[in-house]
Amino acid sequence: MNHDYRTAKGWLRPEEREYLRHVAGQTTREGIIINIGTEYGASLVCLRAGNPTANIVGIDLDNSKAPHDLGVFWAKGDSGDYYHIAKQWIVSAHVVFIDGDHTYEGVSIKKRLSNAEGLFFV
Repeated sequence: MNHDYRTAKGWLRPEEREYLRHVAGQTTREGIIINIGTEYGASLVCLRAGNPTANIVGIDLDNSKAPHDLGVFWAKGDSGDYYHIAKQWIVSAHVVFIDGDHTYEGVSIKKRLSNAEGLFFV
């Protein structure tokens, strides 16, 4: 599996990959990063490249296509399960990246449910 954040399989543009890596690098060494919507795992690879020691949580309905050797905590769920799955991590999350449920309603609901004091972006 390709773990080069610049070329890992996925739909992210080069500037998005750099941004994810940069954001993860700004978190504490043991920071909590939540990635909702992982598909092939490009975002996970970028986040891990930016912070090799962060606690990363990957949430998706099907995580079988993503790399499983990045030290990620996995949870399966869809956008309706987001709050119930993530609530144990969300309170202290440093970064929440949503790349799932690509609707305004879905993302705005998730933002309201989040108590994260860190960066929340979609």
